[in-house]
Amino acid sequence: MSTVLQALRLKGRATAGELAISMGSSLSEVEQELETLAQDHLVVERTTGKRPGWMLTGEGRERYDASLVELRTPEVIERLSETYGEFLHHNAPVKELCARWQSVSEDADRFEIIDELAEIQEKVGPSLLSAGEVISRFGAYPHRLTAAMLKASDDHRFVVSPTVDSFHTVWFECHEDYLLMLDRSREQEGSW
Repeated sequence: MSTVLQALRLKGRATAGELAISMGSSLSEVEQELETLAQDHLVVERTTGKRPGWMLTGEGRERYDASLVELRTPEVIERLSETYGEFLHHNAPVKELCARWQSVSEDADRFEIIDELAEIQEKVGPSLLSAGEVISRFGAYPHRLTAAMLKASDDHRFVVSPTVDSFHTVWFECHEDYLLMLDRSREQEGSW
């Protein structure tokens, strides 16, 4: 499966630079893959509007969905379901901390939230690495979460801002990735 298709499916729309950061790839590699995918009519670049960037075409979404079906073997589903249980155990606390972040302004309160998110990241990291042994891209999530936490103390955007690879952004993408891989929906599990 194309990692760019995967990243665009999770992000909805993104610039080449945003994709490179989230994928851990060079900008030139991402740009080259985007051009190839555009020639195949799988992605399109929106250059105007409030949020320019690349996004999947209908054909690109179909190709992505078809590749998921191929990946969903019984063994993959079983192993990912195990690691997803650990992830989901921490989902409600992460949502609560991110919501709390929006309502606090004192540095002491903010650093407390950052510390709590870092503790969750440490707890969920090993299960995400295990998921990465099944589907390699899951192995990048603990590193992205750690990177967000390392930056969050100096730059508070890295807690919840959608404009950077923040803890909340990475967590949301990981959750969406699990849901897509396991063929589940947020409605089914009540995890908005």
